[in-house]
Amino acid sequence: MNKTVDRTSEIAPGLSGSDDGAGVEPTTLGRVESATLFQRGREVIIVHRGQEYRLRITKSDKLILTK
Repeated sequence: MNKTVDRTSEIAPGLSGSDDGAGVEPTTLGRVESATLFQRGREVIIVHRGQEYRLRITKSDKLILTK
C-alpha cells in the first residue's frame, strides 16, 4: 500500500484546506514551523469549529494538544 503525498513548504494564506473528516486524503499539505505558531510564548489557542484547543510546548520540548 504505497501512497505518495505531495508535501509543500509553502503556506497558503489562512490554510484553506478543508478536512471534513470524510476520509479523503489531501494531495498537498500545508506546512507551518512551530516557531511561527509560538512567536509570543509556549502556548497557542486554536479554534476549530467553534471549539477551543490549547497547543503547548512542554518542559521537555514536546507538543501537547488539549481541549
